[in-house]
Amino acid sequence: MMKFRKELYCSETIKNPKLIKWRLQHHVGQPSVYVLVISDGPDQLDIYHSNVLLQPVFRNIPLLVVGIADGYQAALELVQQMTCDAMKETGTCDIKNFLISKKP
Repeated sequence: MMKFRKELYCSETIKNPKLIKWRLQHHVGQPSVYVLVISDGPDQLDIYHSNVLLQPVFRNIPLLVVGIADGYQAALELVQQMTCDAMKETGTCDIKNFLISKKP
């Protein structure tokens, strides 16, 4: 069960986020795509390679996708961007609450 934040963070090389979202929802492999999701535990974010999400165990786990990136380095850059945005708006580096407090 995958939901996407309305204001999705995307790396610059992502040309068609709607297609990537469709592929993620329909369990189509994407070799270079990484997905940033709100962590269910004490961490702020989890970064998954999109092919990991093809495993059956992820089909019943609720995930809130907040970013998609083309490559792991681009995913780390998105985390940096999210941190800067959270710091500017809230004065803290609490990415998780910053992203959850905005409408998904």
